Amino acid sequence: MDHFFARWRAQGVPGIEIREDVHYLYRIVRICKILGQRVEATCTRHGLTRSQYEALSALLRHSPTPLSAQDLMEASMLTSGSVTAMINHLVASGLVERHQNPQDRRRIEVRITPAGTRVVKAAIYDRLADNETLAQLLQGDDQKQADRLMRKLLASLEGLGQALAA
Repeated sequence: MDHFFARWRAQGVPGIEIREDVHYLYRIVRICKILGQRVEATCTRHGLTRSQYEALSALLRHSPTPLSAQDLMEASMLTSGSVTAMINHLVASGLVERHQNPQDRRRIEVRITPAGTRVVKAAIYDRLADNETLAQLLQGDDQKQADRLMRKLLASLEGLGQALAA
């Protein structure tokens, strides 16, 4: 990132400046990209997409209670059409079961299967191990300071998002 900022200062667009007080935001974006790539790699190793991993994780957390397609849409950040396709794929793969809601037959309920539990638990264990390795990139007080600052920034951003929605 320092190289990017130096190049921008030397070769940037006239009249457009990246002020030093926003450099940390660019670093966060880069960190998010790297961490996202690591999550994607874990999912791929276990034959899952990121959305499938998120949906299976949500089902595992709520097991044995089934979740609706709407619940899975929120957990996996997909549109309704995409979540239907994902559920169809997970059913065909034997990772979930789909049933009609007994109180409202227009709604479906999705439950994780033992095979789905095995797959997503293995992926979660891999993610936890990777996160533990990554956490060691900072030590002691640096970890605590990073956590404190990220918590503060996140709370401010979430508050800003709520203010924009109002």
